[in-house]
Amino acid sequence: MSQQSQQQQVQASSLSNRKLGQDVDKFLSNITRKVSGVQTGIEKLDKQLLGLAGFFAILGEPKACKSTFAMQLAVHNAKLGNPVLFIDQENGKQRLSERLLCHLHDQTWSTVRQMEGLREKYQGLSKLPLYFSFGKIEMHNIEALVEEMVALHPGKRALVIVDSLQSVARNLADLRMSVDQWLLDLDAMKLKYDGQLSIGIVCEKRRGTYGEASVDAAKESGRIEYKVEQQLDMRNTGEQIIIECTLNRDGPRGMKVPLRKALKDINNEHSFMFKLEAESGIFD
Repeated sequence: MSQQSQQQQVQASSLSNRKLGQDVDKFLSNITRKVSGVQTGIEKLDKQLLGLAGFFAILGEPKACKSTFAMQLAVHNAKLGNPVLFIDQENGKQRLSERLLCHLHDQTWSTVRQMEGLREKYQGLSKLPLYFSFGKIEMHNIEALVEEMVALHPGKRALVIVDSLQSVARNLADLRMSVDQWLLDLDAMKLKYDGQLSIGIVCEKRRGTYGEASVDAAKESGRIEYKVEQQLDMRNTGEQIIIECTLNRDGPRGMKVPLRKALKDINNEHSFMFKLEAESGIFD
């Protein structure tokens, strides 16, 4: 066989893998699942959204429980056996460890810290496919970690959560450009893995948009609403946390799901060690 013929065969093989219509089983399974996206573990929210999309944003003002929801999302998926990489820039290892133990044992921290066998309970966290990064991190570091995580857990849908987008962007001289570059890079990484990877970004809202839901409310970015497939707005009314879907490219939007703070420690009014549960009722 001539060298030219071999080159033509290689080119044809490469092109054939880029045609649509050949992965029909995967295509049909994706559209027939009741919850096709990433599950949150909050049944009412999952039924309304049919799961979270491949690239989604969680927006909210300070004290809107964004980090609590993000951690709850990470834990739920890890318990399902899906690998999760949690990029933390907001809370730190100690606080997240405490939150995680509270969530898994359904108790406040003042109770968990006095449990027998706390050492073993903490060591047991290593059994979950839940990986963390604390402190400064660059995009190429995340790409390497995701590549390893996907290889270690074949057949599973991996999840990356960035808490928060504004905090990983380090170019303070032009923070807006830095935030938007992170968005582009994360979106490119999601596309690279074609259904094997979902990415969630926690975002701060601009002052002036507190207390209301808005598609273009993200701080230091004008690109988020154009890149993400789904956007959830979180608001703290004092009595409830309201999650409203303000953007959903492939599904319903506009629904609001009321949540309540569970495991709030009455002995410490400043405690962050709670989780969110669905209130009765879903309203438009």
